Amino acid sequence: MLSGASTVIADEVMIGWQELEIAGDAGEPALDVALWYPTSDPGPIVAIDDNPVFVGVEVVPEAEPLGEGLPLVVLSHGFGGHRGNLAWLAGALAAAGHVVAALDHPGTTTRDMRPGEPVVLARRSADVGRVIDRLVVDRPGLVDAERIAVIGHSLGAWTAVQLAGARFSIGRALADCRERPELAACEVLAWAGGSDVRGATPILDDERRDGRVAAVVALDIGMARGFSAASLEAVEIPVLVVAAGAPNPRIPASLESGHLLAHLPAATTISLELADAGHFSFMPLCKEDAVELLAGEEPGDEIVCLDPGGAERRALHDAAVEATLGFLESVWPGHLP
Repeated sequence: MLSGASTVIADEVMIGWQELEIAGDAGEPALDVALWYPTSDPGPIVAIDDNPVFVGVEVVPEAEPLGEGLPLVVLSHGFGGHRGNLAWLAGALAAAGHVVAALDHPGTTTRDMRPGEPVVLARRSADVGRVIDRLVVDRPGLVDAERIAVIGHSLGAWTAVQLAGARFSIGRALADCRERPELAACEVLAWAGGSDVRGATPILDDERRDGRVAAVVALDIGMARGFSAASLEAVEIPVLVVAAGAPNPRIPASLESGHLLAHLPAATTISLELADAGHFSFMPLCKEDAVELLAGEEPGDEIVCLDPGGAERRALHDAAVEATLGFLESVWPGHLP
């Protein structure tokens, strides 16, 4: 094992990893995707997404996949994030027998931010659909097209819930922002040019449900209050809502995750509140000197490594992994090894 690397490994199973690029066409940008999957290949082992701030996950690059007809999980990162933000979850899911595809969303990812373009928000769900297209068509023996889930954090959770059938309304969202301008959602909408209702409405308000998606996990969702109650009530697939319980006036769980829980069908919705988690507790484990390093380079950025009340991030991750695996097992009984 590489020193400091974070991973969850089932007996005799390693984590395979490879990169995919989905070419752009018809005005759609190219997509960079990391693919995670179980393998019996013993190595060589490297730590992926390891850097001076975050602890990486041990994988076997370009390994041969183990198994066939495996459930597919697509991971959607938050605003300004990237495909490595949920590497800790990707590794755990792959070790448990899933194929996991984590993508960078063009226009809202770390190295590609495009302010003033509402389309970068609207296109996120289509990005996920293109990843599903590629894997279902190109890897039909590896993935099971009948067992597809989407998991997202923050804006990624917003993306995932849209794929479940929730309808976003820019008018509703902006009306809410006039009452609650402190919400982070209002800042994201303004950044994307959403204040131009006439221009943004036809771009952002379309239905984005993907009938291939059979389950969704929303990790501390943001911008949820723009979803209509009626569309949430009509969602037919199972949803796991995981909320960060620590107080956060910009992304309050009671208003954001709470909006989902108030309207999603009770019979198909599971909720979990991690009382000691903050919004950034769903980022990777941080190294010992990460807070000092971030504060020195860009004061304020250290927030991504601070967990409220001194909570242990590894324990929060373990709880989120356990809940997610349990949820997926309830959706597809008997699918875990």
